[in-house]
Amino acid sequence: MGHQFCWALASARRSSDLHTPAALLSRDRTPVPPTQVRLFAANIGGGLDLRAGPQFSIRLVAADYLLTTFDKGSNNHQNNIRIGAGIVFRLGDR
Repeated sequence: MGHQFCWALASARRSSDLHTPAALLSRDRTPVPPTQVRLFAANIGGGLDLRAGPQFSIRLVAADYLLTTFDKGSNNHQNNIRIGAGIVFRLGDR
């Protein structure tokens, strides 16, 4: 019998660039105001394991989608899909 599983993760961050390297100084050598940066990431996915014995299963499929938003100019989003399969070893009595 198969065991289905899923997950969902999310993360958000807001930060200010408080560093003032020489490149961030204006022409009259006054500091440029700090910039606000907002970042977000999310990961959702799931899969199916087939029990092959008391201590291990065969992972038939595991797939997830990863979204990240980083302020990097013209394209602020990354969309990634990951698909895998393998063997799962369980340690313990379950």
